Amino acid sequence: MLIEARKNPALETIYSAYARRLIRRQFGSLQISGSRFPATERVVIAYVNHSAWWDAVIPVQLSHDLFRREIHALMEGGQIRKYPFFRHLGCFGPTGKTIAEARAVIDHATRVLQNAKKPAVFWIFPQGTILPSGVPMHFRSGLARIATRLPEAVIVPVAIRYEFMKNKKPDCRVRLGEPVVRSGEDHSRFTRRLEQRLQEELTALDTEIAQELARIRPIAFARRFGFNELDVHIDHAVNRLAVALIVSQTPWFRDWLRRYIVRESKQYVNGQL
Repeated sequence: MLIEARKNPALETIYSAYARRLIRRQFGSLQISGSRFPATERVVIAYVNHSAWWDAVIPVQLSHDLFRREIHALMEGGQIRKYPFFRHLGCFGPTGKTIAEARAVIDHATRVLQNAKKPAVFWIFPQGTILPSGVPMHFRSGLARIATRLPEAVIVPVAIRYEFMKNKKPDCRVRLGEPVVRSGEDHSRFTRRLEQRLQEELTALDTEIAQELARIRPIAFARRFGFNELDVHIDHAVNRLAVALIVSQTPWFRDWLRRYIVRESKQYVNGQL
């Protein structure tokens, strides 16, 4: 069974504002790197790695607040039933995994995107389910088939990572890739090439994150939260003093100190000191 979208511009605006507030509360920052989003009137197919529930929220803000495009997305039918408000944002999807339902999804996606009233972006997660970061890319063929049915569409790989960086909250990092150039290959080869392009963007994003983490130092981290260098050194001195006081109260230290005093006293009495 295919659950179709029921777009409602008013509800879309309200939910976009809610998503914006939710992201600001839950994340330290939302940063975008890589290439510019295509400045075109044509449909853009943005295909993304799927590693968290937040993958359903981030595209809403990107589409509405940054890209300024009509939102459409493919989502599991079970998730749409659980969160029915996503239908008003343009989400649709099958409740099963039969060939007939897959064909219905491709037909519906093609029809909806061809009839979009303004420049649209279609979000799709070709892995098909939430998977941990680092899992090799393996796509289903739906993305390649939809792209073939929409020859004028621009296909953009989008990599997303959620990482703890300088903030107490995680940062959301998004990297946009260059559009994928079509070469007329069959669906299988096209799918493998799409996998490779997204993997390249994920690798580049992981490199950016690793380089930024390597630059983080304790002093810089302290300054991020309002402390200066002197505060950090004083804090370290206080910590060392606290450890020394704690150790001095242990039975082991007291016994060692007693034996040391006795030994030094004997040396003094015997004229060795």
